[in-house]
Amino acid sequence: MAQVSAPRRAVDAATGEALPGRNRFDFVVAGGGPNGLGIAAYLSKWGFSVCVLEARPEVGGGAENAEPLPGHSIDPHASFFYGAQGPGVEQLELGRYGFRLTHTSGSASFTSDGRSMIHGRDIYESALAQDPVRYLESLGGTADGAKFFIEFMANLQPRVQQLLRSLYWTPPYDHRWRVPREELPETRIFKEIVPTWDDAFLDMSLYDFFATMDLPDPLMCAQLINAWGNGPHPYYKGMLIPAFGVGQLMGPTSPRPSVACTPSSTPWPAAPWPTGPAST
Repeated sequence: MAQVSAPRRAVDAATGEALPGRNRFDFVVAGGGPNGLGIAAYLSKWGFSVCVLEARPEVGGGAENAEPLPGHSIDPHASFFYGAQGPGVEQLELGRYGFRLTHTSGSASFTSDGRSMIHGRDIYESALAQDPVRYLESLGGTADGAKFFIEFMANLQPRVQQLLRSLYWTPPYDHRWRVPREELPETRIFKEIVPTWDDAFLDMSLYDFFATMDLPDPLMCAQLINAWGNGPHPYYKGMLIPAFGVGQLMGPTSPRPSVACTPSSTPWPAAPWPTGPAST
């Protein structure tokens, strides 16, 4: 149990509603940002009484859309929904409380001379592009590399949630369990996505992987920047799969949810690791 001491107020400053007199809780969470709210939601769902302490007038933390000047809004970095592919949306049944989620409309990349542009998902959704291979060739890629990349990204789409959950929502790997790298969950899924598997991929960096298919500079730069800013450095050897995965965390969904979310058909993966000591 926790004792919370705070100035006594009879009514809520924002709504005018009477405040509960309770001041003993099973858990007290310091901070009402994304992490604090997520922790509090899970504890409450499990039946514990929870108190969230937030210094500011509104909760939300880094996910809050701020308006420092009237008419000028900014989005802190946490507004990008890295957790969209995780189980939290489903497990907490956020749709019942008004949460809505949509697929992203994509982004745009330009060649250095400004003559060509890649927009959204056209490069690997052939229904949106008449000749995606020729399109990538026009950006400086090769025909074989373009075909490899298009097939790779098309294979990824129905498996992206499974890949990300194998990387970020499973128990951390402990080398003492002596599981071969080829048997790791993310490796098994990546093998099924890549058109032609090569064991050399496990020792590659993200840059090495894209360089083998002569990926055009606009596409390569976008992928490398995602890894550099959000996770493993794109030049780190042996980090191909985590470096690629981190760039997909916010790719499939929008930071501004706008349409109804639907339950995923992808099952929550079974525990992939053998029983062993916890990682430190």
